[in-house]
Amino acid sequence: MRDRECTDVCFLAVFIAFLGSMIYLTFLGYSAGELPKLLAPVDGDFNLCGWKNETAGHEYDNMDYPKLLITDWSDPSLGAMFLSSVCVKECPKTAKLTVDFVPTQQVPELEQAGGEDWEVNSYSVMKICLPLAPPPTVQAGIDAIKAMIMQGPSGTYLEDMRRASRSIYLSIAMSIVYSIAFIYFLSIFGETIAWICVVVLQLALIGATVALYFMWDQQKQLNSAMDANTDVEAMKEAQ
Repeated sequence: MRDRECTDVCFLAVFIAFLGSMIYLTFLGYSAGELPKLLAPVDGDFNLCGWKNETAGHEYDNMDYPKLLITDWSDPSLGAMFLSSVCVKECPKTAKLTVDFVPTQQVPELEQAGGEDWEVNSYSVMKICLPLAPPPTVQAGIDAIKAMIMQGPSGTYLEDMRRASRSIYLSIAMSIVYSIAFIYFLSIFGETIAWICVVVLQLALIGATVALYFMWDQQKQLNSAMDANTDVEAMKEAQ
């Protein structure tokens, strides 16, 4: 087996420059872009939690309130639940915790009388506070959301992916095996395959040349026969 080595230093330099530019552009997009704004949750007044807006007529500053708390789970529809949501500093951990939040038109204040939907131990998922042990009303809302998602087009896709997950994982594993086998196959038979391709290409070109020559010769003979018939007819007309 012939030792493998770099045969095109110029192209290697171009490839390294390409990889460097990709890394630089990725870093530039992450540092200069507004990725947190894309991931920020939205409260009942359609303001972004953990963000601020200085547009005239719609100013707000929620930089210190990055989490979203849903205060009313009684209506299982997504629109109603998120209309009752507010931006908070931290997700509530106990019912006795005083929650620091930003009031909205739907939720001007949080009543801490006990037994409210939001007064439970919760954790943050994508900056949305979800109950760790949801009460019955909250669980009904969560079940309704799951049912709505699973009965829709996206739920069908997710269920199909779940059922096909074993085949997907197996395909990923086999693709790695095939790739490694293909690399070793090329490292062993790469030169032989290259020469076979060259020979096949040359034979194809020679065959095409011969076929075109016979086609040209046949067309030439046909044109000569047509010219001879034309001369004979011209002589008859002259007589």
